[in-house]
Order: sequence, then structure tokens, then C-alpha cells
Amino acid sequence: MEYPEKFEQALSYAGQAMELMNKHQVPAHPGNFAVWYTYVSGNYPDLKRAVDILITNKMDFDEKVLMDLRQKFFGHESESQALHKATQRIETMLGQMM
Repeated sequence: MEYPEKFEQALSYAGQAMELMNKHQVPAHPGNFAVWYTYVSGNYPDLKRAVDILITNKMDFDEKVLMDLRQKFFGHESESQALHKATQRIETMLGQMM
């Protein structure tokens, strides 16, 4: 995920994200912060639309909802990390075998 904002803009987005997380009683950990920071930035219209729908429908941002958002919009990063770790393990095993 790319974050092209300069210092002042990023600081503003971070503050807005924290305010919304507080308002919706979302635990302030990095995964949730990424969702709300990205929501505030508007850089990912699909994420913004999904969160707006949840807000409009007065949904609770419980762990399941938040996990679904993280998986849907940020899941490719975790898959990439898992693939990278698996590749490293295979390389290590091959090195030991040789």
C-alpha cells in the first residue's frame, strides 16, 4: 500500500482517523488504524464506500467487521508476506540439503 501524503497531510489524516476510531469505539491498533487512515484519505474509493455503508447502516465495528475489512482491502499484503516466508524456508531447506 502506498501512502503519498506529505507530513502535514498525513498528520491531518492520522488525527481524523483516530477521531473516527474513537467515535466508533474501534480499538486503536495498527491494522485498524490502516483501515481508518485509508478511509479518511479517500485513496481507495471501494474501502471508503464500504465503510460509509457500514456507518449509514449503524453497524458496530466489531472485530469480525474490522477483520473482514482488513482482509478484503489489505489481504494481498499478508498473502505476499506468507509467500515470501515460505520461499525463504524452502531456500533454507535446499541450502541445508546441498
